Amino acid sequence: MRLYEDYYRKLHISYRADLLKHTHGARLKVAGFIVARQTPPTRSKQRVIFLTIEDPTGLIDVAVFAQAQEKYAACALEATLLYIEGTLRRTGARGLSITAEKVLDLRSVVTFAGAATPLTRR
Repeated sequence: MRLYEDYYRKLHISYRADLLKHTHGARLKVAGFIVARQTPPTRSKQRVIFLTIEDPTGLIDVAVFAQAQEKYAACALEATLLYIEGTLRRTGARGLSITAEKVLDLRSVVTFAGAATPLTRR
């Protein structure tokens, strides 16, 4: 992930260590490597994808609900390095998660931003 630090700044991506500075409902961008994916059964019978990603400063829990899954489920379920835009959900003094509105492969976002990624060549 350290290879991506310049892109974090350029794309205004927040680190896990900085998320506690934001209020409930803040719109944020986060990115990291997939640590865990879960799609447990729900009472409503609608699939929810729960992701845990890791950035250089810690773990971030992400929920991808049905509306975002229409467009981004494949990436959420297949990519290993994710870029996520969403809303911060605060659950207590230190608890937090992100409700995803957009889930993309970070490498494609960085390439689209006008530079080759550290893992690919132009």
